[in-house]
Amino acid sequence: MAESRSVENYKYASRVLDFKCVVDDAGIPIFAPSMYLFHLAKTGQAKTSIRAYSFDLTKFFTVLEHTENVQGIYGIDYREMTDEQMSRYLHGYLKVQLQLKDSTVERHIASLTGFYQFAYSHGLMDTFPHFTYSYGDEETKTSIMQGLTTKLHETFMDEETFKEVVLANLTTKDPFLRERDELALLLGYHAGFRTEELVIEGNLCVKKLKKLLPKEKEKRVPRAIKLDVLGKGDKTRSVQLTVKGTTAIYDFLWGRAKHIKTTLMCNKKGKPLSYESYGTELFRGCINTYLAKTTLNEDEVKTWQERRYHTLRKCYATNMVMFCQETGQDPRVFVTQWMGHEDPETTEIYIFYDAVLNKRLKVMNDLNLQKAVFGQLYHKKYKKGDK
Repeated sequence: MAESRSVENYKYASRVLDFKCVVDDAGIPIFAPSMYLFHLAKTGQAKTSIRAYSFDLTKFFTVLEHTENVQGIYGIDYREMTDEQMSRYLHGYLKVQLQLKDSTVERHIASLTGFYQFAYSHGLMDTFPHFTYSYGDEETKTSIMQGLTTKLHETFMDEETFKEVVLANLTTKDPFLRERDELALLLGYHAGFRTEELVIEGNLCVKKLKKLLPKEKEKRVPRAIKLDVLGKGDKTRSVQLTVKGTTAIYDFLWGRAKHIKTTLMCNKKGKPLSYESYGTELFRGCINTYLAKTTLNEDEVKTWQERRYHTLRKCYATNMVMFCQETGQDPRVFVTQWMGHEDPETTEIYIFYDAVLNKRLKVMNDLNLQKAVFGQLYHKKYKKGDK
């Protein structure tokens, strides 16, 4: 029988962490769930959330240990779970046998979704499991949730992945061009730029940027700025850059591009770039380089091949919803404005992504999945293509 155990005052780098792990009958940590819980602590998840996830995973691994497999032996590997077995666990065990409330079952679903996402992205599984997470009358809701969660996996990349896969695989050798190309990618991830917005006249005008970010004589204090960007439909939106996005602009503006008087997206002599697919081809070049030197399974290769520069914009939207949640701002107001969404409901896609990534169960419930309202939005929005 699996148990949840506390680990206190664990020294990690320059920090001291308290977290939970899942142990077996002998008191030995079960690797996959314990590493997931450690990952949550390392990334700053609340202790109460980690405690809840540990109990959910403990229950799950206990059931796996006492379930008969096809050979008649007790014990199922979490990597070999089928969709049918997962549904039996949720409906037959949690819902019927334990008589848990829907909200509690949903918490278990969120815990398992996060765990399996971690296991796959960190190489503990060869294929990403496509569970429907269906149980009883909630099948519609949970199927929609899993559809969106799968879309999240295909769309979102955390900052570490962005750095290691995208930025690290720039092939440009010239220092000026390399920093310019890096900035172009950063503006997708940290400012939500579309590829064509990189080269629209005035968006990255040097004169405008020097007024917004004047050179500082003393050591610069990192900060974020808002930048007016002309975009889709010739409409201007006020973009909230992250601190890292702002810093990248400042460093290039007053560094290798200090002689430039036109726009930051230019050649070494200051001639502005005009090719609207510049960002798209730049991103694709990085991914092709990464795929050429990395061994991945077929599904993961397909996922990376389907990602494009526009994916960075979706990552920005998800991250900014997270920023709003942490600072007490309404993402439907602010992220809608920063992204330039015509329909505020479009922002709900990214509110859901944030809720899955950060286990915001109340947010998931507030999205009215149980009435399939968000499901209808999902089907309508994604059939229209990119946002």
